[in-house]
Amino acid sequence: MILQLLNEYNGRLIGITIIIVILVSSLTPAQWNFTISTDQEFNSNPFRSPFPEQQFYSSFNIGIQREFEDLSILYYGSYSSFYETNERNSYWHQLGFYNNDESTKFGIYANQRFNTLEYDFFNYSDLTGYLKQKINLSFMNVLLQTSATYKRYNNLNSYNNTLLTLGIQLNKSFETKTTFIIQSLLSYKDYVNTGTESITQGRSGKGMMSGYGYNSTYTDTLSYPKVTSTQIFNSIRIAQSIFENTGIAAYYQNRSLMEGSGTWYGSTNYNYGDESDLYDDPISRRENTFGFELTQILPELIILKSGYMYSDRIYPSQGIYTDAETLLADLNRNDKQKYYYISLSKNFLLSEESGQSFNLNLAYNYINSESNSFWYNYNLKQISLNLGFVF
Repeated sequence: MILQLLNEYNGRLIGITIIIVILVSSLTPAQWNFTISTDQEFNSNPFRSPFPEQQFYSSFNIGIQREFEDLSILYYGSYSSFYETNERNSYWHQLGFYNNDESTKFGIYANQRFNTLEYDFFNYSDLTGYLKQKINLSFMNVLLQTSATYKRYNNLNSYNNTLLTLGIQLNKSFETKTTFIIQSLLSYKDYVNTGTESITQGRSGKGMMSGYGYNSTYTDTLSYPKVTSTQIFNSIRIAQSIFENTGIAAYYQNRSLMEGSGTWYGSTNYNYGDESDLYDDPISRRENTFGFELTQILPELIILKSGYMYSDRIYPSQGIYTDAETLLADLNRNDKQKYYYISLSKNFLLSEESGQSFNLNLAYNYINSESNSFWYNYNLKQISLNLGFVF
């Protein structure tokens, strides 16, 4: 019902939201912070399919934050709208609490996602608690972090999971304007409803685990062993200032599975804007990634960023599709992905006293995915414009 109302008034939504935020911010104390933004995008293949459906996409986002002496409360909401396929529209929101200490940060936040009836298998809610501890040593900065998340799907109970993480990050800068960032993260994921006698799969929707172009719903009872995954993620990033307004960075990332293999069945139906458990769970794959990024500060403090990333991913728990419907379980899915991007951004300070500002970002992205599995061969081009206000 909410999404139906939002679809009906989609053209007026951003204007109404701007007016509400301006009125509220003018009547509230300074410790309230408000953000409002919109993304307007053309995407040649928004659902990352071998059958591309190019279309325009919009998102309208609002954030509200209240700062107290030792605690802050925040709320974010985002409505996503597709011009040609309204059944893929969705609303996501988050409520969180966190402390304001500079060295020790901890908090808790909850997310929910709502979709239309045709795609309600993407509906989920999750709850996360986290702790971050900064340690400033004489020779480097250290960040210790841990978190725990429980995620529940409304109609796909077999994908409900608990995710535990523990990590460390080392940051070292030199007088040569060189910075090294090294990170290591241990993750353990448990699909809590697996290992039982039977698992009931929920609504399939268009293309969900059944091939492209179907709009059916079905229930299938399957049996699976207990599904868990333990992964170590390591990364190193080197950043160097080469001129006064020019910087370059290079990085390498590795994901290694220690035990288990995670998600046993990849969805062929991409959930836009979300690297979800259903489509591409990062904890369930082995991966080697490298890339670089160039940052240039242009006149008028316009920031230019451009970069390239290459990723080789193996999914031990997933078979491959030889065509749109035939699945071979004996071979592992292997994707090789190339990603290019360039962006221009500019921040306009509207008021030094209140900190009000207007942000503008224009970006172009290109992704090419080559896979031995039919459903993961695709490419896309994306041109986006982001406008944001901070009050």
